[in-house]
Amino acid sequence: MRAFWLAAVAAGLAAGCEAPSGPPTAARTKSVPGVELTEADADAIDRAVRERKGSVVLVDFWATWCGPCVERFPHLVRLHKKYADLGLVCVSVSVDNPEQRERVQGFLDRQGATFPNFLAADANDAEGRRKLGERFGLGRGIPFMAVFDRDGRRVWAGNGSQMSQAGLDALISREIDRKATPEGEGT
Repeated sequence: MRAFWLAAVAAGLAAGCEAPSGPPTAARTKSVPGVELTEADADAIDRAVRERKGSVVLVDFWATWCGPCVERFPHLVRLHKKYADLGLVCVSVSVDNPEQRERVQGFLDRQGATFPNFLAADANDAEGRRKLGERFGLGRGIPFMAVFDRDGRRVWAGNGSQMSQAGLDALISREIDRKATPEGEGT
């Protein structure tokens, strides 16, 4: 378990993320209305994405200790506000240690993240990492995003530096304009 977190911190540093420093943020007793954080394992996160078939789904894997993740997160919130009524569902998955739940909740509150937010409970064990890798393409580095079309197929996955914000906007717009495949057709 410690080995994974050490590897995650090392991977984060290599990808431009910074390890946590100083004491965690003050505990919050009440979250902002509409901003919820659910602790979930890889299977539950996968199920949450699959249940949104018919929508375009953007999944963002991030952590509070990752500088590039924190920097890019407001763009996720903007995408949600811009495209939610057109069929986009944004999903955030924090890979922070579950002991940092209050810190994660505080960050989400400050961002106004009123979409599904998960704290990956098993991102630190081999089976959880394997499942997240298979379904979402997640490796060891964050920030990491995956986009699923209306049929639930992953159409893009990569770290935050592999696609500009404008490129991500264009991909989301294109996928929103596509219609789902009628039942029984396609894949």
